[in-house]
Amino acid sequence: MNRIELLEKAGGLINHDRKKEYGNALDNFSNIAVRMSLTLKNKLTGMISPREVALLMIDVKTARLSHQYKDDSAVDGAGYFALSSELPDKLPVHYEQFFFDFDD
Repeated sequence: MNRIELLEKAGGLINHDRKKEYGNALDNFSNIAVRMSLTLKNKLTGMISPREVALLMIDVKTARLSHQYKDDSAVDGAGYFALSSELPDKLPVHYEQFFFDFDD
């Protein structure tokens, strides 16, 4: 797979296939951010953002690629990079119900 094919495949996934499977990226990554924040509550000082979720997923794909190259992981990584450019650094306001005090 060349770079054009890889980027086109990533674009197709994030704009069609994955959107159809997982819904709106902001809602999906916000939901993941809340779940990650709850899981890591004792190790964090604040909530994980949707953009940080994308960056963490890029880390997962990079770790896999460092073990063995697979087009699939590279395509997914490119998709996460693209999504990260549109995701916010803070959770949307309607997710405030999930915020909690990290000092407890």
